[in-house]
Amino acid sequence: MRNRSLKRTINVAGTIYNHCIALHKRYYRMWGKHLNCAKLQAHLAKLRHRKPLWQTLGSQAVQDICQRIEKAYQLFFKYHHQGVKPPGFKKVKKYKSFMSRVKIIVSQCSSARCLKELVWTYWQND
Repeated sequence: MRNRSLKRTINVAGTIYNHCIALHKRYYRMWGKHLNCAKLQAHLAKLRHRKPLWQTLGSQAVQDICQRIEKAYQLFFKYHHQGVKPPGFKKVKKYKSFMSRVKIIVSQCSSARCLKELVWTYWQND
């Protein structure tokens, strides 16, 4: 059961990745400019309200996808004269992993304080 839901979540991450790439290409074709990461994140936040399946993936994981695409485009702009290509579409079934931020709460018994920490976890389906 856990494996099936993890696979579904990874497929959602792949779908969002491809949607972001399509938006980048469409934006450049229409306006001749690069799509800003903040605009893309705001747009995806609105889309997540309309698509219930996309809500299975956490908002910070979606933001991480946007940031990875932004980093790939920045590398493309920097090294395109050396033959580096822009990021392209990925087949969803080949999308194997995503990063998610998980809150870990550790209680200390000696004092009444709670230590809260945010940690990135790597989810992968073999």
